[in-house]
Amino acid sequence: MDRAATVGGRVHSIALGTTPVDAGASHVWSFYSRTRWWIQRLGLGAALVPAGGLGSLGIAATDLPGIVRAGLDVARLWRRLDFRSPQRAAPFDRASIRDYASRHLSAQLTSSAVVPSFEWNAFCSLSEMSQVLLLQGGRLFLRARPYRMRGGLQLFPEALARGLDLRLGSRFATRSLAFGPGGAVAKLADGSSILCAAVVVATGPGEAADLAEFAPSLDRFLRGVAHSTVVREWWNLPGRRAFRNEPLRLSFGVSSEGVAVARPAGDALFLSLALYGRAVREMGSEEVDSAMEQLRIGLLLGSTPGQPMTRARFRWDSAVTIFAPGHFRQLDQLVPSRPQGRVVLAGDYLVSPTVEGAVLSGERAAAEVMRLPILER
Repeated sequence: MDRAATVGGRVHSIALGTTPVDAGASHVWSFYSRTRWWIQRLGLGAALVPAGGLGSLGIAATDLPGIVRAGLDVARLWRRLDFRSPQRAAPFDRASIRDYASRHLSAQLTSSAVVPSFEWNAFCSLSEMSQVLLLQGGRLFLRARPYRMRGGLQLFPEALARGLDLRLGSRFATRSLAFGPGGAVAKLADGSSILCAAVVVATGPGEAADLAEFAPSLDRFLRGVAHSTVVREWWNLPGRRAFRNEPLRLSFGVSSEGVAVARPAGDALFLSLALYGRAVREMGSEEVDSAMEQLRIGLLLGSTPGQPMTRARFRWDSAVTIFAPGHFRQLDQLVPSRPQGRVVLAGDYLVSPTVEGAVLSGERAAAEVMRLPILER
């Protein structure tokens, strides 16, 4: 069952005219080994294409001592920085990326390399993310190559779901889970109930806590996991025009920020805008419109009023799971991926805030379900 009308969750593609764009997750990185295995198995390998260069990191000679110190940390902790086993990094989950960068890296390197790599992808500040994410990124950097899926990344979850008994739409939303000797009972929004041998809960962690009763420590953890909020907009502008070739970052109000990126697409300009930050959730539609216009004006060096364009907007109130300082320690202490009675949790918050993290958590949840005694008889 899925509360939405389509499968995929935060992997969701929408149409910009005749061009599909990824509203949520957009990249498959070269180190996403399980994701790429599934993509090949589903016959989608040919649709995976390089996403292009990552651009210059703007490294100066004065940045080298900090880079060397960070590199030594990565080498020393190499085995514990495997993002597929996040609990192993718990001893080093003591500070934020911002704290680590302030001690080891120059302000120039932080703004030119660390901020684009993390804030512009996670849509939250460096102060909200554990330093473990930076160290894990350092471990993966040398072999990291980004890919996109021609036709939109949502082709992947749709292919995974093909042939399954799916129930889509809000009237099938699970309202609560109850447990008895015969199994788990899922009570649905339309008033019906389903008896299940076991249940995999692959919602956001806060929603999972609302569905069933867990141990108090696990309940606090689930309710404490936060997500970034982002409003994304895409403009396909016909006619070549001048534009800035690097991401432009602007601030709006006290705690909202925005990023705008443009790339040529034939004779058109493909403009992507993202507005994010703590205040975005509170912003009204007129304020969002104004902020988006400021982003567009700040990016384009020249614009001809009245020219036709295609435009699409999407809002995510749970865009990316925020692995805040302390998150890895809690994963190590609570082991929330283990079955809770006949309920097994799944979600990227249990592994890493990536498509690969979601895939790995799903595989592990399936393996745990198959080991439950009720399924062995």
